[in-house]
Amino acid sequence: MSDGHQFNNITLGGRGGTNPGQMKIYSGGIIWKRQGGGKLIEVDKADIMGVTWMKVPRTNQLGVQIKDGLFYKFTGFRDQVTIHPFRMCICIILWSRE
Repeated sequence: MSDGHQFNNITLGGRGGTNPGQMKIYSGGIIWKRQGGGKLIEVDKADIMGVTWMKVPRTNQLGVQIKDGLFYKFTGFRDQVTIHPFRMCICIILWSRE
């Protein structure tokens, strides 16, 4: 998984509130691991149907929609990385369509 990028302090929003963790975006997809262990979200590149990038209060949010209709919201990207994770996800989608 050395072909990707890692981001710390990324929260996964959901019905249970927000959970802080670490995110890796790589050519095979996306992995988010809850801080301190436990919950792991792994999205294969073939399952990604769309991505969004938006500025939210004090940070940035990456949204990832997958084939089964789920929509993951990953928040905590600093302004310094701005659009970089979004570009990575677009590349993953394009690679999976080849």
